Parts: sequence; C-alpha cells; structure tokens
Amino acid sequence: MKIATKEIIDYAPKFEYPIIGTDAFDSTHHSVNWFKLTDVNCFVIADFDGYNWLKEAQKKLENLLCDEKFENFQKKYSVKFPKFSNGVIKRSEFVNIYQLQVDLGKFSESFFAEGADYGKQIIDLITDNTSGKVKFLDLWHK
Repeated sequence: MKIATKEIIDYAPKFEYPIIGTDAFDSTHHSVNWFKLTDVNCFVIADFDGYNWLKEAQKKLENLLCDEKFENFQKKYSVKFPKFSNGVIKRSEFVNIYQLQVDLGKFSESFFAEGADYGKQIIDLITDNTSGKVKFLDLWHK
C-alpha cells in the first residue's frame, strides 16, 4: 500500500529521553489481511499528566462530539461515534503519562492523503478544550 500526503512530514526530533511507546491498539488486528489492506483505523492519541484529567477530558469530549459538526463528519465517512480507551505509559520511575486513545473508525488511504480533516478536528477539539497534548514535541518541551 502506498500513501501520498498533501504536506511534507517533518523528521522526528532528536531524543533526549528514551522513546515512550503507546498502548494504542487496532481493533482489526485479528481480521486484517495485511497484504490487501485498503482501510485502516484513524486514531488520535492525547497524553495527560493525571488520570483524573484524562477522565474529565473524555467526558467533555463525549459531550462535544455530539455537536452537529462532528455528526456530519461521521455521516460523510460512514463511521460511528468514536471509541475511547486509555492506558498508562511509564515515563520514568516517578512519572506516568496517561493516554487517551480516540478511535475514529476505518478510513481509506484517500482520507489520510487529503489531510484527515476529521482527525484534525478532533485534535483541535482536544487541544482547545482539555489539558491533553497531541503533538509529540509538546510532550518533551513542557
């Protein structure tokens, strides 16, 4: 599969700390034929400094996503209401990062090539309304 993008994707920054992983999971991992993959799930992952902030953000997002604007995205792409899950990433001996994972559903490669407008709207919703960080650089430059 080949994915073309509208914009150049910058290189990842030099690491001053070990890479932190994600516990995000693809709900299709048992049923996908990877050699004929046409649609893939779109995830937006936000990091929070505390579990309570994550849970508050999730409640707020669930309410905000009921707006007609987001319902129109769901209709446009024939996807259901996003699924939420969360996990904990151990950043150091004393610091945990709490991750909110928002699964927007399955999309064709053209969705990503054309800028993933629905995903960008979810990112904006998170950054404008919660304390979540969705950009890799935000995590390292606190």
